[in-house]
Amino acid sequence: MSKGLDCATVCGQPDLTCFKVNYFQGGEETGFIGRYYAFNFKKRDANGDPTPLAKCLTVAEAKLISNNKFTIVAVYELRAGAKKKKDKKYHVDDFEYDKGTRDAEAAYTYALNVIGQPKDSAIYFAVDYPAPAYKTDLKALVGYFTAVRRFFLATNDFYKVGVYGSGTVCSTMATTNITVGKVTVPLAGFTWLADAAKWPGSAAYKTWNIKQGLQPPNWPCIPVDTDQGAAVIGDFVV
Repeated sequence: MSKGLDCATVCGQPDLTCFKVNYFQGGEETGFIGRYYAFNFKKRDANGDPTPLAKCLTVAEAKLISNNKFTIVAVYELRAGAKKKKDKKYHVDDFEYDKGTRDAEAAYTYALNVIGQPKDSAIYFAVDYPAPAYKTDLKALVGYFTAVRRFFLATNDFYKVGVYGSGTVCSTMATTNITVGKVTVPLAGFTWLADAAKWPGSAAYKTWNIKQGLQPPNWPCIPVDTDQGAAVIGDFVV
């Protein structure tokens, strides 16, 4: 079992030092750092690729994390279905089939060409609300992950597909198979259980690769979630 942290802020050396001192036994332990891929699809660069958002992992940061003897776990997340206080419903429309293809391509392109994420590591795709919340959203999520999985099959599975979310979402994506040609595979080979025990299926779900927890009390570093990792989590260094 490994331990880790995930955060939505670009990590500098002071942050990594703070993590070592306050969570990784003064640097005597090693672990993983979960960081985001996230893009602005309305603003594109000269190559036509979407531009990274502020919370997105950078190549300089990835190298710094690796040089500090941590591994990296990549998770793709935009809004991921979450709602703000003014919203009446969760944004299930974030998980349309075409957006699955779009998101998979953007994550793959950035991971490969910018970060240098190595082959056979994982990219988790986040479902950041208590799904299933409605009668039809689980069907939409299966469609979204079918698109994601088909995209990565077309790359000869260069990266493995993971899912972050409730126990029901993790279980569904890990046990639902698709067949493309002669190949039958699950929609997700890795699962990251969100820190939300009251979300559907979460209390009973035990076969996670990563399990998220709360930020430690009196935490002096940048905001984080804590994580437990199984033997294989799809992490990497650059």
